[in-house]
Parts: sequence; structure tokens; C-alpha cells
Amino acid sequence: MHSNLSHATIHLAAANSVGWTVTLIIAFTLCLILTVKLLKVLSQVDLLHRRLSSIQRKSNAVTDFLHSQSQALHEPADSILGKILEAAIKSTEATGGALFLLPPGADALKAKELRGFFPPLIPPSREAGGKVASKLTFWHDMIQTQEIPIHVGIFEELFESNRGICIDQAEMDSRLFQADDPNLRVRNLLAVPLHYNQAPLGAVVLVNKIDQLGKPLPFSDEDRTMVETLSLHAGFSIQTSRHFEELAEKRRLDFDLDVAREIQKLLLPKHWPVVPGLQIAGKSNAAQQVGGDYLDTLTIDENTIAFAIADVSGKGVPGALMMSIFRTQVRSRAKYHNSPASLLAEINQDMAGEIKKGMFISAIYGVIDLRTFTIRFARAGHNPPLLFRQRDFSLAEITPAGIALGLGDPTLFGMILEDTEVVLNPGDTMTFYTDGVTEAENTEGQEYGLQAFMDAIRRSARQGARGILEHVAHHLTRFSAGAPQQDDITMLILCRPDESGELPHVRNAPEEGFPDSI
Repeated sequence: MHSNLSHATIHLAAANSVGWTVTLIIAFTLCLILTVKLLKVLSQVDLLHRRLSSIQRKSNAVTDFLHSQSQALHEPADSILGKILEAAIKSTEATGGALFLLPPGADALKAKELRGFFPPLIPPSREAGGKVASKLTFWHDMIQTQEIPIHVGIFEELFESNRGICIDQAEMDSRLFQADDPNLRVRNLLAVPLHYNQAPLGAVVLVNKIDQLGKPLPFSDEDRTMVETLSLHAGFSIQTSRHFEELAEKRRLDFDLDVAREIQKLLLPKHWPVVPGLQIAGKSNAAQQVGGDYLDTLTIDENTIAFAIADVSGKGVPGALMMSIFRTQVRSRAKYHNSPASLLAEINQDMAGEIKKGMFISAIYGVIDLRTFTIRFARAGHNPPLLFRQRDFSLAEITPAGIALGLGDPTLFGMILEDTEVVLNPGDTMTFYTDGVTEAENTEGQEYGLQAFMDAIRRSARQGARGILEHVAHHLTRFSAGAPQQDDITMLILCRPDESGELPHVRNAPEEGFPDSI
């Protein structure tokens, strides 16, 4: 019996041992599973952190470049080009880059700025072949002496498509020259054209993007979009710089005003869009050599046109500089915002440090759906637009909420601003203007006024967008004859003809409300 008890004790101990072993195995397995999951989470967190860091670097590069625009007019061209290239390299994490310019009337590019390890894109001359090709300074000097025809290599595709191109496996691309030195070989490439008003100005070429471990990393669509945005700013900066340098040689007296006046001309449209079923006409007259008003239209796609009208509180050179920055901001962001209020809020946030104390910008930005003739717009403290309805001959102000850019806290600005939609029916007209119209004075110090302006619109409504514009301008000129123009005068007219394509017949407006001089 004692033997049986001993055997039972031994079996019980063995069972307990097996139980503990199974428990430990289960516990270890659970710990292993949790560890794997934790490692996955940590890996995702690290990936997200690197992603956010990359986005921050890109944002900082673009912001730094935008903030340099207000000083760009007074800097030499080489300094502006260097900043453009440095911003592009920083935003994409490329190891090298070059900015090529196409001189006016030429058909060959020349490298004006080089940064980092940038290899030649075409074979060097025969004389250069025998030299020590491993020295970066030698290559840079040689590259800057080369002239690359725009129909050679990657540049043919670049200027024909007029959009950026990415090449992931550049070593396999026969269009690119590959140096013998492994450090100067092209492994991946991003090229973006520089242009202004569709005229080619040059190209930005970036090479050999790498990750934090030094491994080749292909350029992404996000990189291309980022550099294309920079190229939009760069095109304007290059064109501005060229005008600046040309005028600087011709004029010494009133230097800043002369240069800024020419820049102001670049900001205003030379032609208005011609679209079926809608008439667009605009006009801007500066009170001084340089004005602070801004007027623009931009084709977003085949069904959408954007427009903007703005008035900066400062005139002369400061007003023109601020308007040039605002124009660049609008044009670079327009295609990425469906909401006008969102676009203006983003611009206000970015320009918060650029708008000097005491200055502000009132603005209206909107988009027109050409399929439905719906106008969606936001009003940032600007004069309310006037909507004329043909069906009942009414003319009223449209007054969505909003405050001017540069006034108050940017967060408050975004909270107050709102989008408003207006559908233009056949015969309807919408008029946008700056306060220089209604505040124009005659020789007796009397203002033209809103009522006279509205009556002039009613009287000329059947004449279409161009007719309304000319009618108001004519009567305003007569009213203020002999008095100096105190403020910039800017108007934009959107008019939809009736169903037959003809302008509606409008009955005569009442005579009261017009000054005696009209």
C-alpha cells in the first residue's frame, strides 16, 4: 500500500510538471505574439514618423522659398535661381540638382546653378575626356560650359509634355549619359520644366534621391508635384528678375517705381477667357505708377475657370510687392482647392508673417462651373459683388461673411470665412469691383457712390460684359473729370446671355440717383 502511494505521488508530480511546462509554453507563445505585434506597431509608428518628417521638410522648403519672394525683386538673378534649386533639393531629398535656363530666342539650355553631386546629362567634349573625371568641381565647371539642345535627351519629352517626368531606373535609360565614376552615375531622376505664360524658360533637374541609409529611393508623384509648384514660383521669379535687370540698365531715376510698374503689368491678364455661354470682361487702372489692386482669371480645367480680385491697403511699390506674393499664392494653390474659402484661409495662414503691421488685403476668390454657370466664391473683407437678375430687373449686393487677410488671428479668419454659390440664369450679370469705383471723387469732393454705380449697371445691362464695363468707365470718367484719381479702380464683369445667345432687352433704369454731371 505504501508503494502504491509513492507511485501516485510520483504520477501527480509528473502531471504537475507537465502542466507547468504547458503553461510556460502558452505564456511564451503569447509573449512572442505580443512582441511581434508590438514590433509591427513600432515599425508603423516609425514609418509614420519618417513620413511626417518628410512632409515637414517639404513644407518648410516651400515656405522658406515663398517667404523669400518679397525680397526677390532686389536680389540678383543668380541668388534667386540658387534659392529655387536649394528649395527643390531640400523638399525631395535629392543628392544633387541643376537649374538650366533657356535664354530668350535660344534653342539650347545652359546650366546656371548646380548643387551637390550632379553628373553631366550629355557626353563631355573630346578635350575633357582625358582629364581627371572623378573631381566634382571639374564636372561642374564642364557642365556649365555645355549647351544642351532642347530636342536632345530627356528635354525633348520634358518640353513637349510641359510637365515633370520621373525616371526610376536611370542607368537603363539610353537618353542619359553615365560617367565612369560610380559616384557620378544617375540612378534616378526628376525633371520639371520652368515656364511663364506657357513660354519655356528652362528646367530643374534633380538626381539620386536616397533614404536615410543611403539607399536609392525613387522620386514620387508627390515630389514631382512639389517641384512643379516651386517651378511655378520660379517661372514668375525668373521673368520678374529679367524685367528687373533690363529696366535697371535703362533707368536710374525713380528706379523702384519703374521696375514695380512693369511687374504690375505682368500681374494683370492680357486676355480674358473666351467660353461658350459666358462673357468675361475686366479692367484695372492704377492711381499711381504702381497700384495695389489685383485682378486675374485662371483656367482650372475644361469645365472650370477661377477668378480673383483683391485690394491691398498699401499702394505704390509695397502694394505691388504684396500683390505679386498674393498672386503667386493663388495661382500655385488654385488647382488643389475646391473650396474658395479653404484656399484663402490657407493663403492667409502662410502670409501671416509677410503682411506688415497696418497692411491688409481684401479679396474675393471664386470658381465658375461652366456646365451649370454656378459661381462659388468667398469674400475676405472685400466689397460685396453686385448680382443683376434679368427676370425681375433686381440688383443686389451678395454679402457672405469674411474678414480681410492680415487682420486678426488666422484661426478666426478661417472660422468666419464661408463659401457662397450663385447660379447665373440667362440674362444675369455679376459685377466685382474695388472701392476705387464707388469712392472716386469729383472736383467738389463728392463720391461717385454705390447708388450711381448700381444705376449705371442697370442702364447698360443689355450691352453685355464689355458694354457694362465701358459704360461705367465712361460715366465714372465724366463724373470725376478734372479731379486726380485717388485710388486704383478695378472691375470684373461676368455676364450670361439669354438662351438664344443674344443679350436680353432691358427696360430703361430709373433716372433718379445719378449725379447731375452724368
